[in-house]
Amino acid sequence: MPTAADGRVTFYVDLLHSGKKFQGSFTVRRPNFGDVGAIAAGISRLAQGQPIVDQQTGAILNAIANLSVLTEEHPEWWMDVIESENIPLVMAVYAHYLREREESPFRQAESSGDTTNTTGGAARSARAGRNPSGADGGGTSESGE
Repeated sequence: MPTAADGRVTFYVDLLHSGKKFQGSFTVRRPNFGDVGAIAAGISRLAQGQPIVDQQTGAILNAIANLSVLTEEHPEWWMDVIESENIPLVMAVYAHYLREREESPFRQAESSGDTTNTTGGAARSARAGRNPSGADGGGTSESGE
């Protein structure tokens, strides 16, 4: 169940991977400015300083870096999963996090146009070429379409 009064999302996973159950609760905080830099550095470190040339690799590195930086509480097995580079399990946990974050009151406030306490709505809007307040009714892509 998400709890977002303080910008944290708490969720429970119950996963079966390679015949083994992985269960437990996670608490992941909303990123602050310092976290954004740490996430970017984590992505660069994981990519070994090389450019990321495909979306799948970028998504995997983004998930690992976000969860590595933002996870405050996790089950005992989590660090073993990260260290063993179990990509399917990491992505399953990240999918749970994203789903719960979307249902959190912070995300709901963002959707209503209130960006005072959100999980990055202004940044997502800026990347999409839109005014974060939504006042422009949308935006254009970099190609001008």
